[in-house]
Formats: sequence, C-alpha cells, structure tokens
Amino acid sequence: MSLLEHINRIKELNCLINLEHTGSPQDLARHFHLCLRQLHYTLDELKDMGAKIGYDRIHQTYYYEKPFHLEIIIKVSSLDNYEQKSIFGGEKDNTMQFYCTEAFYLCSSKEKPVQFTEINKLLYNF
Repeated sequence: MSLLEHINRIKELNCLINLEHTGSPQDLARHFHLCLRQLHYTLDELKDMGAKIGYDRIHQTYYYEKPFHLEIIIKVSSLDNYEQKSIFGGEKDNTMQFYCTEAFYLCSSKEKPVQFTEINKLLYNF
C-alpha cells in the first residue's frame, strides 16, 4: 500500500468515527478490505496520535471519547540536478525526482495541537 492510500484510509476512518457511523468491527474491516487485526493496527495508530476511541456495543460504532481533530499535511517539491546527484549518486534519465519537504499528522484535542510524525526527504520517482 502506498503512503497516500494509507493516509486516505486514516482520514476516512477518522471521518466515520466522528460521524459515529462505523458499524461493527467486522463491517468496518470489510469496508476497508482489511482483516480485523489490520483494522486494530490502524485504530492503534489513531490512539498513538492521542485519540481516545471507544466502542458502543448497542449502536455498533466506534466513537471518540474526547474531541479529536486530525489534519494531515503533505508538501512536495522537485529536486534540482545537484540534489538528485547527491541523493542518488548520479543522474537518472527521464525521471522526475520529488521529495516530501514536510509531511506530518497534526492532531489536537482540547489541550493543544501535537505533531506526531514527520517524514523528511521521502522520495518519489514519477
């Protein structure tokens, strides 16, 4: 799975939890084409970012126990010839090189925003 697919999955999961419209864990895993274990890993990622996630057995939905805001920002810029050579050790023909200058999850509860994951120089070859 690509980084962007994973980010989109986390964003959609966050939206469904905010709406309290996830369905049962089995339904949610089926929606994302995951096994239950992979779904729980993804939920754990949100929890690692500070989300307090509960499950309502009566309504069969996940919900946030405390307000939680997730914002994912990615900035991409192109590399010049010198940067390409220094990273790749030579020139690459007919490829365009990019790297993420800033990519992080910005999550916040009522207290304060917190930056959890920063990815510098994540390379993309197009």
